[in-house]
Amino acid sequence: MLRAFVSDAIAAGWEVVATWDKRLSLPDELRQSGLELISVVDVEAERVRFAELCRAADAAYVIAPELDGELLRRVTAAQALSRRCLNTSISAVDLCGDKWEFFQHCRQAELPTIETELLRGSSDSQLAWPRVAKLRFGAGSQLMQLLTPEMDWPVCDQSDRHSELLLQPYISGSAISVAALAGSDQRYELFPVADQFISPQRSFEYSGGRVPSQWDSAIVRQLAGRVMESIPGLSGYVGIDLLIPDAKPEEPVVVEVNPRLTTSYIGYRALCLENIVRHWLEARPEPLRWRPNTMIFDSQGTIQ
Repeated sequence: MLRAFVSDAIAAGWEVVATWDKRLSLPDELRQSGLELISVVDVEAERVRFAELCRAADAAYVIAPELDGELLRRVTAAQALSRRCLNTSISAVDLCGDKWEFFQHCRQAELPTIETELLRGSSDSQLAWPRVAKLRFGAGSQLMQLLTPEMDWPVCDQSDRHSELLLQPYISGSAISVAALAGSDQRYELFPVADQFISPQRSFEYSGGRVPSQWDSAIVRQLAGRVMESIPGLSGYVGIDLLIPDAKPEEPVVVEVNPRLTTSYIGYRALCLENIVRHWLEARPEPLRWRPNTMIFDSQGTIQ
């Protein structure tokens, strides 16, 4: 995601500066892109440089996971320090980063979603089997588990809300996503629907996706639009994860919202006839145009 965003931002005429862990090798694509990298040696040094860069830049954009509230902390800092933060609002990041609160939001907004419980133990749940356990403050499919009655239950630390687990019934179906670009005026543009390649038998491992999806329909787009309109403060790039149940494909359900850049950006930028970052940062009013092709991409950001 970083490589793709940086390449598109530079092509759009922006000078881009980013921090980089000195212990990591530098991909050739980034080395040759014109990106200015600030090497850091540890977490504290990175945070100091991050703050300095936010103050100095014309605009700041955070690419980080929601895990343990990291995205929320970084966006909060960028909003406070930078002249212009390209991320969505703090309130939207906070809501979408807490899967339990997001479930409550969907219920209140009358959005179809998956029944969810805070994990308290194995004896008091009435959810159907098999079940899915996931981190309340997780990112993607990290540490998700498919549970059966015969399995040992995962343990959560009730004293630490960031280690809390959620429980849901497992619904067999097709995982899809819809990306959107949203402006500060709550207007938004939906991208083509994309398939997500997710394996429940391998701890819901995400291995990439395909765009467009066979499930690109008016029903799916209408639901994605309802999600966007239900969350005040959404802006910039947003990813909406949905599920098409095998039993009722005409009734898609909301899984979660990622208020940040997602891996599907790799497929979208290859499918789009324009530079998505230029379109986004210049707030161009005309809709994006898409190639009549199919793009398949892996989780590492490679078009296949």
